[in-house]
Amino acid sequence: MKLTLLGQPCQARNVHAGVIVNDKGREWFVITNMNEASNMELILIDAQRDVAEVHRAPAGSGAWALEKLSETLLAVGTYFDGMFMLFDMSKRQWVKTAKFPGEDYIWNFGIGKDGRLYGGTYPGGKLGALTVETGAVEDLGAPTKANGNLYLRYVSALPDGRLFCQFGFGKPETMVFDPATKAFVKAPDALQGASIGVAWNGYFLVGAQAFRMPDLAEVTPLPFPEPDPKDGAWTVDTRLTDAKTLILRQGQKVWRFVAGEKTLTLALALPDNAGGLLARNDKGTFFGVRGQDYFSLGGRKRKLDLKRIPGPAAPRPTHFLRVDDGGRLWGGPTFGQTLFYLDTKTGKLTNTRTVSDHGGEVYDAAILDGISYAVAYVGGEVIRFDPEARWNQVEHINPKTIFRVGPGYIRPSAGVSVGEDGRLYAGWLAKYGEYGGAVSITDPKTGKSEVLKNPLGPQGISGVAPVGVEQVLIGTSTEANGLSAQKGVPVKVGLWDLATGRALWTHEFSDVASVYSLVYDSQTKLAACAYRNKLYVFDPQKGEIRTPALEKISSRPILGGDGTILYADGNTLLSYSLVTKESQEIAKLPTKIGPMAYGGPEKKIFVACGVDVYRVD
Repeated sequence: MKLTLLGQPCQARNVHAGVIVNDKGREWFVITNMNEASNMELILIDAQRDVAEVHRAPAGSGAWALEKLSETLLAVGTYFDGMFMLFDMSKRQWVKTAKFPGEDYIWNFGIGKDGRLYGGTYPGGKLGALTVETGAVEDLGAPTKANGNLYLRYVSALPDGRLFCQFGFGKPETMVFDPATKAFVKAPDALQGASIGVAWNGYFLVGAQAFRMPDLAEVTPLPFPEPDPKDGAWTVDTRLTDAKTLILRQGQKVWRFVAGEKTLTLALALPDNAGGLLARNDKGTFFGVRGQDYFSLGGRKRKLDLKRIPGPAAPRPTHFLRVDDGGRLWGGPTFGQTLFYLDTKTGKLTNTRTVSDHGGEVYDAAILDGISYAVAYVGGEVIRFDPEARWNQVEHINPKTIFRVGPGYIRPSAGVSVGEDGRLYAGWLAKYGEYGGAVSITDPKTGKSEVLKNPLGPQGISGVAPVGVEQVLIGTSTEANGLSAQKGVPVKVGLWDLATGRALWTHEFSDVASVYSLVYDSQTKLAACAYRNKLYVFDPQKGEIRTPALEKISSRPILGGDGTILYADGNTLLSYSLVTKESQEIAKLPTKIGPMAYGGPEKKIFVACGVDVYRVD
């Protein structure tokens, strides 16, 4: 078979954090950008000139943690490799890189009374400290790991230099760490439901509450004026507040207050769906990011003017591939709510702006009549996008969320497929801190949906395949958001009858894992599921799943037409005939095969290998 390289079509940014830095009289809006293929980036944006500098890091896929230690030194905490890193603005150089042993994520930072930089981790749920001068990292332990807490999601510096730590999501708990004694103590009951706070004017502020030092007792009345409650609830903005200036958020209103003043100042009235505010300068200008765009607001500038983040975006691996009947190839990145579509005839490539108001990513998309129906984490959304219509996501016209299974179910781990009835079938994991899953069935024209909650028991849904118009195959997983995999609980495959609302049969796999794909071939009336890197083929009406048809697969199997299943073994692309029960090698790819797609007007195979996408002719 001939391989044709179609390029590196997935080109999207995913920004988590931002700060304002003044360097030799020039103001920079500095943001962290994810790239799992070529390492994360610091992007320095000069908003006045609408230009940028990109500085690629020596490690890390992305960074939630960003702290300005001074106007010349920035600290970054990365995922998926758990690195502390320091960047010198004056030299434009990365000057230190230090690994937190055994940890994959460093979430955010707080500076302790000892001057060290503290960060919380996943999956160990630990607190770590970086000595900035030497680059030494100290592991300070995981005091709530026994409660199933894999995350120390937020670390907040108290005014006296202790650290407020929020652990989750097994049995969530907040604790206070004292750098002087290196001991954790349980936070007061009034703070047990809190996640993150900020030090301001000697107080610790959380939500709409204030707490004093050192006993963290609640302060009433509040040590600052409140917005008028008639205008709705308000909260402290922990990202934009600092030791001197308090920022409150009340809906779209942004209030500012400095100790000594008598009243709040309305700093900004945000336009609807403006995006996330990440930073502010001392002149009253706020800076934010909305997907692939950035903006600045405040002072005389009141109108939202979204601008593409300057400079080309580096290629990234695609999370999925789909091809439509017109020959357009669709995909999207892991993290970063965007889609790409590539005209495989002309080579024209489009990478969209954000398709959702929520963070996360598109897991999969079904293409009907040239229209994309994407399923997205973390909002649990089914999103309709017409590439031929005018783009207007800000006003939720195109793309448009037509159904939400969230907030109860958020991660579309089983992707989405189209049934013979023309409806969209998607499978989901429950929200953070809960075991369970659901299957959503959506009419793409009206958005009318039904939801099957925990159809095979309280497990995540990892595979969905419609069978005719009356049944659907369902596969489960012991995985969950923010929790360890369920222990001693078998995963299942079952055939669900839509009319009666019950399973006609279920099959259990004995050990903990995931049924990570299900397909049904209407030609042969056979189905297949992937489990433990093996492929099982079965008749869905009989429900007899026995010995595997294939002992070694490394990809999600997909239907390949003419009663075949396409799958990968490392960098080898193969097909398995449901008729002859034989495998055949199709092609060798340069590297390990990732997502695949089959279809289009010429019935071609498309394969992703890292950032590269190939057509197999």
